[in-house]
Amino acid sequence: MVTGAGSPASALAAIFFYLMRHPRCYEKLVKEIRSTFSDASEIHTGPKMSSCLFLQACIKEGFRLSPSTGAILWRNVEDGGLKIDGEHVDAGFDVGTGIYAMNHNEEYFPNASIFEPERWLLDETTSDLALASRAFTTFSMGPRRCLGQSLATTEIRDTIALVLWHLDLRRPKQTCNDIGGGKRGSVDENEFQQEDHIPAE
Repeated sequence: MVTGAGSPASALAAIFFYLMRHPRCYEKLVKEIRSTFSDASEIHTGPKMSSCLFLQACIKEGFRLSPSTGAILWRNVEDGGLKIDGEHVDAGFDVGTGIYAMNHNEEYFPNASIFEPERWLLDETTSDLALASRAFTTFSMGPRRCLGQSLATTEIRDTIALVLWHLDLRRPKQTCNDIGGGKRGSVDENEFQQEDHIPAE
């Protein structure tokens, strides 16, 4: 059985969507990849790949803006209850926060609707990186954190590096220009659009 195949695919689509709409980020990433690897055969896990900090930042920012699932992270309130924002919640109730909502919260991510990979780079951000890292919930957190996070991130990282090492990409200017974006007035037109679905037989 193959699991998790949809998550890397949707993440790749989202990341390339944002890179094509942010030429400065695209050029910076291409420069990093092509100056780090002298041959495509070098693109794999190792010290060179680990040095590609902007690539890692672009991936994390893509995950933040367009998580592969926008599900709610449900947790059961334990004995004694819980106080949330001044309100008491009795034991036994489920409480949760949506991944999408958390990743778009301005308190944790200033300019939350903007693709800004530098927010994940210590030397280039003016935001609170530690706070943002704690609030980043794309893969859930704690004991329920996604077991496939490392595998998915490796697949995505290697794929992006290989594509940008081999190809020059550009955003089409004609009919395909807005593919993946939202419709004005109903959703954010500059955000990669996703729809929830539950596959069933």
